[in-house]
Amino acid sequence: AQDHGFSLTGNRQFRIDMWQTLLHTTSDPACWLTRTPHPSLTRLRTLAARSGAVMADTGTSALLAFLCDCAILERSFKMGITLVNCGNTHVLAALAYRGRICALYEHHTGLLTEDALENDLREFRLGWLPRERVQAAHGHGTVYGERPQEAGGFEPTYVTGPMRDRFSRIGKPVDPCGSMMTAGCFGLLWGAAHNTTIF
Repeated sequence: AQDHGFSLTGNRQFRIDMWQTLLHTTSDPACWLTRTPHPSLTRLRTLAARSGAVMADTGTSALLAFLCDCAILERSFKMGITLVNCGNTHVLAALAYRGRICALYEHHTGLLTEDALENDLREFRLGWLPRERVQAAHGHGTVYGERPQEAGGFEPTYVTGPMRDRFSRIGKPVDPCGSMMTAGCFGLLWGAAHNTTIF
């Protein structure tokens, strides 16, 4: 589920704080899966209480879906890549290298034009897009982790999600595991298979 969480600071700030906590804990997105979501993640906590299943935010599931595509994962071991999930309400982008996440960007789909997203991603790849600038445009922000020099410029860009046609210029459209609509499900399965701490 996409979970804005409950926070007195507002959900835009909460989500980027959530990404920062995850990224600074580990850059391996498979380790972002959980059976016990943080108490502030009200949607995921409800799912956990009723199912006991392994779960994650939809953004994490989308990133894992990209990485379970062998061609995309292999490319990430040669150079840094950019992954963009264009959802109905949120755009989540990540810089990835060797299957790990180096940085995250999140904005609202309805507030972005193709030009605006293209410009944001250009600055984001360089590490020059501050959280505050994205938030000033009513997005969630950016989070930066470790950026290995050998990753290069993260130019190869892959795009999925139900709204990807709105942003067709920014990268190569892909259907991870053969279907955009079930990609997140396969991402969860792939992540669970690579996370030995949740079973």
